[in-house]
Amino acid sequence: MFVDLPKGDFRVKDGSPALKIGFKNFPMDQFGVVKPSLRAEARTPQMPVPGAHAPKPASPRDAVLAWMGAKIKSVTTLGEVSAAGLPGEVGAILLDVPDGSAAAAAGLRKLDVVLRAGGKEIKDAAELLRLYRVTPPDQKLKLEVFRGQKRVTIEVPGPREITLNAGAAKMMGAGPRPSYDRGKDFVGSWVNTDAWLQWDLTVARAGTYELHITLASTDESAGAEYEIAVGDQKVRAKTPGTGGWENFTTQKIGAVDLAKTGAATATLRPVRKTGAAAMNLRAVTLVPVEK
Repeated sequence: MFVDLPKGDFRVKDGSPALKIGFKNFPMDQFGVVKPSLRAEARTPQMPVPGAHAPKPASPRDAVLAWMGAKIKSVTTLGEVSAAGLPGEVGAILLDVPDGSAAAAAGLRKLDVVLRAGGKEIKDAAELLRLYRVTPPDQKLKLEVFRGQKRVTIEVPGPREITLNAGAAKMMGAGPRPSYDRGKDFVGSWVNTDAWLQWDLTVARAGTYELHITLASTDESAGAEYEIAVGDQKVRAKTPGTGGWENFTTQKIGAVDLAKTGAATATLRPVRKTGAAAMNLRAVTLVPVEK
């Protein structure tokens, strides 16, 4: 619709319906600060990108995270405490447990609250993910779940996949950083290619892992190049056009060989963007390759 939105040129293009109803373009560089000496000192504003916008980052405790095919978050509000009948703001609440998910198969239900895992108290959703990730794939993690004013015990199998949620990412780099939309569960407003995302993860089993990324982009911003690194392993790929900033798709982009178990770091860095923003990101998943 606009001539050059990322650069602040809000003139409409030829053929726009706005011109047909009487709108007239005017020069975009002949208002505001006009004195040359002051213009030299003025900062270039970061232009909003329709659809790629995400609000200011919420508290990490407010993030909605993916776990075993379900959606979880920390118990942080009096409403959640009251709805579940909890003694306080503790535990991780399951917001959605789709049929067919690993969580549903293990016997978990929507609005269950996990209070303990492996005998340890769960203070928030991040703590549950951490304890789950270090559980060996051939073992089970015992959960204490608060359900309907009662405590029940459920065992879940150790993880095969490693999921790096958008809500768990650390925003890094100089200049404007992307932000997390808790309501829609994605990192957006990624207009600065000097900013990147970082995760801390635990590798429970050494081996080869396929990299899958869940992202969204407009067709105009397709082809943006990015790099994912896990330890010293790096994979580069380009974003597809998904038809909109909130039309997410998952694609396999390569594989990494993780020779060691234990703590590791993963990063996602934009290399070059072709349009208004690098991408909107929901998750990066490491899927083990069975031999």
